[in-house]
Amino acid sequence: MTYEKYSASGNDFVIFHSFIKKDYSQEAIKLCDRNEGIGADGLIVIVPNCDYDFEWLFYNSDGSNAAMCGNGTSACAHYAYTNGLASSNMKFLTGAGTIESIVDGNIVETQLTKPVLIKDEFEEDGFVWYLVDTGVPHLVTIV
Repeated sequence: MTYEKYSASGNDFVIFHSFIKKDYSQEAIKLCDRNEGIGADGLIVIVPNCDYDFEWLFYNSDGSNAAMCGNGTSACAHYAYTNGLASSNMKFLTGAGTIESIVDGNIVETQLTKPVLIKDEFEEDGFVWYLVDTGVPHLVTIV
């Protein structure tokens, strides 16, 4: 297995590509372990897809699946482009939907899926909070 480690906006990922779409959760646990593995926040596996440039399989460091990781999309797009898996202007499939990316050297621009408000705003501890799904749920506030 040949892999690369990427860092994107504060998160780090182990990325490789495969011709086989299968469960890579055990590989995620081993590779992402910061004491006995390479160490990373997540594992991204790029697999073929007939309708897109490729599909990604995303795993958190504990081996659980995640539909989406915004920072991971930039790392994934750069890896796909530099390894000849996609052109600089690409579309790929995630569990949350289609991601469009443009790679220009080390600059990666991504168009994520449209955020959806899960819960109306609520106040807690003097802050106004919003529960938003950007592919995975996020609790956000304006500071």
